Amino acid sequence: MVRLRAGHPRNGSPIRGSGIQGNWWGIAIGADDRVSLSNFTGDDPADFTSPSFVGGNATSLFASDGTALSPRTGFTNGALHAPQGIAVDQRGNVWIANHGNATVTEYPLGNPSQARVVAGGGLHNPFAVEADGRGNVWVDNGSLHTSVAGSLTKITPDGQAIGPFPAGGMRSPHGIAFDSAGDLWVASLANSNATRFAANGTVRAQYRAPSLQGAWSVAIDGDGNVWVASFLGQKLTELCARNTAHCTPGMKTGESVSLSRMAGPARLAARHCGAG
Repeated sequence: MVRLRAGHPRNGSPIRGSGIQGNWWGIAIGADDRVSLSNFTGDDPADFTSPSFVGGNATSLFASDGTALSPRTGFTNGALHAPQGIAVDQRGNVWIANHGNATVTEYPLGNPSQARVVAGGGLHNPFAVEADGRGNVWVDNGSLHTSVAGSLTKITPDGQAIGPFPAGGMRSPHGIAFDSAGDLWVASLANSNATRFAANGTVRAQYRAPSLQGAWSVAIDGDGNVWVASFLGQKLTELCARNTAHCTPGMKTGESVSLSRMAGPARLAARHCGAG
């Protein structure tokens, strides 16, 4: 028997082929443990900021043991164009944000041959995609374009795009995550903040902390606290959750738990913008 320490490669990894090329952001694992990847750049040699950039047109799929389930070129169904975020909802549908053509592609029950393309609802330069507890899919818009205001689009289970839901002070939004109360948190690269949306798409508040520098990715831990990775400065920031029970006494939602732990009683509180 071979013992592997945590973090060591398994299943013969690194795994190659099956269309993997230029995977930037999108990776998702469904209830069946199958792993889906989106390939943003593909084999396009142009820089993503170049006017000539086209990007990739494929997603890749693997079984939990690393076996390739997509063809050598990946799945290209559904007019994929520079795909970024990818998510699997509760029913096993796979949703892919096409950054290059302002659409979202759905593979119903994970079946590319039944692909359908969703447009409208304010979709533009979509980046991340996540499913809420009701089976709606939420997409953030305007990533990698700092001159355009960011927003959200909701896609209902039947494929209707609703929106946009705007948020002042949110430009180039990237990572999104739901907390246990159903609020959606979005990391904003250009504004270096985190925006909290209610389940109906309205903005509850925006939060800033000195350590947020180019907010990029966001995740919620078991206590409900919000972790935001900065693209700049090699920093990870923990923000106090909606339920403040797991934060330093006296803390408010959106304040920096990270700074509190470093500074003790003389903590440096995050700046809280908007209503909590």
